[in-house]
Amino acid sequence: MEMNAYPGDEKLPVSPQVQTPLSSNLNIRTMPIIPANFSSSFFLFSSIDSYARYNDQDYKKCELDPEGMGIPLFQVRFRSFKKESMLIEKYVLLDASDSPPKAPYRIKKQDGNLILYKVEYCKVYLRYYSNYSAWEVVFLDPLTRLGKYEFLHNVGTKLSFCGTADGFDLSWRAIDSSVWGEHELFANYDDIHRLVTYDSLPDSEPRDDNCKNKPLSPRGIYLRNWKSSKLRNSCNILSFLEPGDASGLGIRSVPPVTEFLSIHGILLHFHIVSLIQEEERRERAARNAAGSGSAAGAWTASFGGGF
Repeated sequence: MEMNAYPGDEKLPVSPQVQTPLSSNLNIRTMPIIPANFSSSFFLFSSIDSYARYNDQDYKKCELDPEGMGIPLFQVRFRSFKKESMLIEKYVLLDASDSPPKAPYRIKKQDGNLILYKVEYCKVYLRYYSNYSAWEVVFLDPLTRLGKYEFLHNVGTKLSFCGTADGFDLSWRAIDSSVWGEHELFANYDDIHRLVTYDSLPDSEPRDDNCKNKPLSPRGIYLRNWKSSKLRNSCNILSFLEPGDASGLGIRSVPPVTEFLSIHGILLHFHIVSLIQEEERRERAARNAAGSGSAAGAWTASFGGGF
């Protein structure tokens, strides 16, 4: 089944599992995950086009785009000496006449009638339990009312990862046979939408705890080394399905549910990268040990087989 991409965005390759059950009036938001220069942190952008614009011009030196194009949506920072493991900050573009964010913030730029804020969006903690460990997310305003939002990550060699959003299931399932590869997100969109928007959007509906075990459907995808003609290099991406009436590629157009689910995608990305790096360390150690053993054997043989 065809799915519509956002205007200006390229068609996203999706697996048959994602294509089959989805309505054709849904859009796909493709969000690049990009390492920050000279830093261990990384950015999540609101679209391919927004990141391409960021590459071409520095938003700090140019006039701010009214839609927030060319500006990251999130920056993820790792906190070595803090209680939390990660701090995730959100870039928020508001009119100068608007009230500033309630969460802790810094003003990054003021340009005419626009102000760009960098706001503390959530903090991530690593928790250890008797038989598993998990990332747990604590949101700041306006999502402070949400309950536990977690990503379970010590599942060994299983090809899927799971988590919950205030009791509602989130499931990342491997597309291929590798735990390090591409994954699809399965969730119940209506439940998550009510959870995130209740009391914050007009006509929002309250959550329904009796629906926690309803069937899950594909809502997003995580792809590695994705290539676009609009970008110089390949990158890892998150993509999420959004309602057909959603529009816009800048940070001001990202729906709250997409922001909320993208945090889970960020945790998936970080965990998969950690698994890959750990495997690379093991392979290097094995090669070094094999090399040392061969050198020692040759040295011993040159002296007649031992001491």
